[in-house]
Amino acid sequence: MPGASVKRFRLLTVLLSIVLALAAVEVGARIYFGIRHHRLSPPNFPWMEITADGPRLAPDTHGEILARINGREVWLDVNALGFRGPELTAGKPRPRLLLLGDSVMFGPGLPERETVPGRLRRLLPEVEVVNAAVPGLGTTEEADLLVEKWGRVQPDVVVVGFYMNDAQRSIILEEQYGQLPDFIGALITRLRRHSVAFNELWTRALAAALVRSGRLSADWVEPYNGNGWIRDRATYDKIMRLAADDFGAAWQEESWPPVEQGLTRIAELCSAHGAKAAVVVFPVALQVGSEVGDTLPQQRIEAIGRRLGMPVLDPLPALRARRAERLFYDQCHLTPLGAEIVAGELARFLREQRLVP
Repeated sequence: MPGASVKRFRLLTVLLSIVLALAAVEVGARIYFGIRHHRLSPPNFPWMEITADGPRLAPDTHGEILARINGREVWLDVNALGFRGPELTAGKPRPRLLLLGDSVMFGPGLPERETVPGRLRRLLPEVEVVNAAVPGLGTTEEADLLVEKWGRVQPDVVVVGFYMNDAQRSIILEEQYGQLPDFIGALITRLRRHSVAFNELWTRALAAALVRSGRLSADWVEPYNGNGWIRDRATYDKIMRLAADDFGAAWQEESWPPVEQGLTRIAELCSAHGAKAAVVVFPVALQVGSEVGDTLPQQRIEAIGRRLGMPVLDPLPALRARRAERLFYDQCHLTPLGAEIVAGELARFLREQRLVP
């Protein structure tokens, strides 16, 4: 018995040492990265759940995020349905406008009031605006989300925010979780949300894996930095080819069937429930800054919209008119001014199309 007691004591000592060491690493990580205990961990998507139908915001999430895209500390509120913003109004006293989209509509680095949906709430007080955008969604996943949430939301109008890489599943999310079983993905998500040290290690390991795989190409950066794309069509087209894994997907013929299929599902679902549907096309920043005047993706979406009876808003002209000002943080995500311009155009469009009262 004494020998067994000694072994148990040693085992407990080892376990306690491991726990203390992990706690010390976590405390050190929080101090090093300057993250307060109540704040959500900043890198990537620790406030998201990964499901078989793609990423979802974790319901009832309330916390502060340090947005790496602009260095701002932004408070994030996710309601019980998993949508950014306030809870839905009980009894639905006003018509309900549901906005689908990816991170461009979601507005990383922006408080909710500065995002496109947040601004629409002030511009369209006669409707209830629901921000159902989720970073990483493509058109297919947006259709899945609409099917999943329709009964809880019952929107009167659905607006799809289309961006140039929406034909693809997010490469980063795919690399993060791949074909992992749901329970492992959920465990990783919980660890990332609550442990700064784990989240940093996970993020860095994924970044290294992406570099090794060569799936997230940055070859387009060099010709972009040369600024030839502003006036030279050949350089502009080269960038779009090199960025085929990202925004350049919209210039690849094979990207369009899943986009059309997703929009068709959304249009048919809305029609079956007596709701209206429309699309807003978010341009890539190169389109705004270039004098080439390329609008190929916008033309493709407009053709699909005509076939499906979905009006399409193209805010590219309005953004080009203000291109001397800072409208983007990167190639897609809007600054407060960029979001203000798009929201203003979208409010006007919805009224002109009689999609809202």
